[in-house]
Amino acid sequence: MGNKRVKKREIPKTSAGDTADYPVFCLKYLQHGVSIKNCDNKLFRSFVERLTKLCSLGWDEIAISHRHSYGFELIDRKDIKPKLPPAITEDVQSLYAFRYTGNNLPFLAMRNGNVLHVIFIEAHFGDIYNHG
Repeated sequence: MGNKRVKKREIPKTSAGDTADYPVFCLKYLQHGVSIKNCDNKLFRSFVERLTKLCSLGWDEIAISHRHSYGFELIDRKDIKPKLPPAITEDVQSLYAFRYTGNNLPFLAMRNGNVLHVIFIEAHFGDIYNHG
């Protein structure tokens, strides 16, 4: 058993062009106090399923999709209720709102190139912004 060697597997390298047209999600700036404490397992499952689907769509497909489907809308920073984290600098005027559940609860993210930094996950309508 000690003589067996594990073969080293090569992981194929990707070029920047392989992912540039698709969203990549980052949770580094997720606001736990607002987002996670109010979410249950069903909401998190819906959230992960939506991220998985969005990762398979290109930005072009997302851009033409309806905001209540796989598309998005922009929410002005002044309309966001919770305090924004320091990572959201003054030059960021709006966040991307994507729906992640059948009843259209959104998560809000800041886009930087192809990376979407998820900031808030709304568990109850109106927690993050007014939907009026």
